[in-house]
Amino acid sequence: MCFMLYLASDQEIPLTLWSKENANVCINLPVFTPKHFSKKHVYFVNSSECCGCGFRQEEDVSYPDFSEIESTNKNQAQLYKQLSDLLKCEDSVELFGCWAGSEEDLENRKEIRLSDFLNESFYFNENELLVVMKEEI
Repeated sequence: MCFMLYLASDQEIPLTLWSKENANVCINLPVFTPKHFSKKHVYFVNSSECCGCGFRQEEDVSYPDFSEIESTNKNQAQLYKQLSDLLKCEDSVELFGCWAGSEEDLENRKEIRLSDFLNESFYFNENELLVVMKEEI
């Protein structure tokens, strides 16, 4: 089973295709769209693993697999960069992470700052909607 990460924005985001040759963070249209978002454009975010499993989750912080830390950190940094670019044009974006099949199971909402992604203790909780706020200047 895969971890799914969804992104919602008020602006349209260019789609990028994942491939083995381009195993980076990519933005695609979702097959299924969770109903938890207040933003009008919803996307599926692929990590280098072609799903959301390559983003930092609780077990990555609690029980790190040292062979995957570099890849996970690279995925987090690429997502941070994409969110940073989006937040130049809007005040917030939304992220929702869940395991495949539990897209309707919203358990928590939390507001965070973009800089939280750079904290090594940050991870995605399952069934949590994150409102990622623009940094104050």
